[in-house]
Amino acid sequence: MQTNTPSSLYETRDTHEKMRTDLNHLPEEKQRELGQIARVLGEMEGVEMVILYGSYARGDWKEEKDLPPNPRSGHPSDYDILVVTREPPEAGFEGTVRELINNPRLSARANPIVHEIEDINQQLGEGRYFFLDIKHEGRMLYNTERFMLAEPRELTAQEQHALAKADFDSWYKQATGFYKLYEYSYRDENLRLAIFNLNQATESAYKAILLVFTGYCPHEHMLTWIGSEAAEFGPVFRDIFPADTKENEEYFNLMNRAYIGARYQKDFIVHWHDLDYLAPRVKQLLEVTEAICLAHLQHPGGGREAP
Repeated sequence: MQTNTPSSLYETRDTHEKMRTDLNHLPEEKQRELGQIARVLGEMEGVEMVILYGSYARGDWKEEKDLPPNPRSGHPSDYDILVVTREPPEAGFEGTVRELINNPRLSARANPIVHEIEDINQQLGEGRYFFLDIKHEGRMLYNTERFMLAEPRELTAQEQHALAKADFDSWYKQATGFYKLYEYSYRDENLRLAIFNLNQATESAYKAILLVFTGYCPHEHMLTWIGSEAAEFGPVFRDIFPADTKENEEYFNLMNRAYIGARYQKDFIVHWHDLDYLAPRVKQLLEVTEAICLAHLQHPGGGREAP
C-alpha cells in the first residue's frame, strides 16, 4: 500500500475540520513514542488514519507517580489509539496491531482499537458519543488523506439517554439469555457449550456496561481486556473474578479461552468443578451489571461519561 507519512506530526491540515495534529502539550518523550507508533502503523496495509484520543489527547493523563497508593484508585493512562482502515479488518488484525506497537520500553501502554472508515462515519452520523468525542478531542497522528471523517450530529441529553437505555436493554437481555443457555447446557451435560455460554454472558455484560457509560462497544472478545475496561465503572472484574491464586486465575483463563477453544479445539477440556466455580460469579456479574447500569441511567440528565 502506498502511504503518505506526514512530514511532521505537528503540521496543520485543512482536512478533518478542526482535528488537531500537534502534540506540543506532551513531553518530548511522549511525542517521540507516539511518532514511532504512527510510523509503524502507517506502514501496515490498509491503514488510512491513526488518531490519538483519550487522556493523552486531552492533556489530563496520569502516570504511576500521579496515582495514590490505593489499588482501587485507577491505573496509569494508556496511549488510546484509533486505527482507521480502508476495509473491515480481518480476524486477527487488531491483535497484530497490539503486538506491533506495545513495546515494553514505552512509557505508557498502547491501547489500540481498529475500525473501518465506513463504520466510523456511520457512527459519527448517528451522533455516537464515543466517536463524537474523538472527532472533537483527538489528535491526528497519521493520515493518507484519501478519506474524510463525517460531520457528527450532536445528540441532546435525552437522545444520549435513550441510546444508552436501548443499548442496555439489548446487551443485558443478551447476557441473561446466554446465562439461561448455560443452565440448559449444564443440565444437558454439555460442558463445553456450557462454558462457552458463560463466556458470552460475561462478554455481553461487560459490553453493556461500556455502552451505557461510554457509548462504545469494542470489536473485542478478550474478557481480560474488556473486563479491565468495564472495571472503570464498577466492581465487575477482579472483585468477582479474583486472580489472588493461580487456581482462581486459571478458572477465569479457561472461560476466556472458551470463545475459541470450546467450539474448535478438540483438546479443550472442561470439568464440572470449573463450571461450579465460574457460574455463580457470572451470575453475580449480571446482578452488578444491572445495578450499576440502571443507577447510571437514572442519574439526572442521563448523559454518558466522556471516554
